[in-house]
Amino acid sequence: MAPKTKEFSLDMRKHITELHKEGKSFREIGNILKLSFTTVGYIVKKYLETGSVENKLKPGGPSKLISRAKRMTVRSATNKLMTSAQNIANELSVIM
Repeated sequence: MAPKTKEFSLDMRKHITELHKEGKSFREIGNILKLSFTTVGYIVKKYLETGSVENKLKPGGPSKLISRAKRMTVRSATNKLMTSAQNIANELSVIM
């Protein structure tokens, strides 16, 4: 399960790095912005390592299946429990 965390806006992250450049400690920044000092530390660490506070691009290419084909695959797998993956793939190739 994914952690239940909130992603901070780019402006907020830039503001944190600006306060850090001014010489403020993690705790001072946390008190000013009402954040935990560990959150401030993670954001500053990311900035120092990458030189940016923007999120990295996720790896992987675009999806090969359109949303309709994905829905049909799930539907056929749940409706026909004894169908093999090979048969589902063959049905899908006929559709595409």
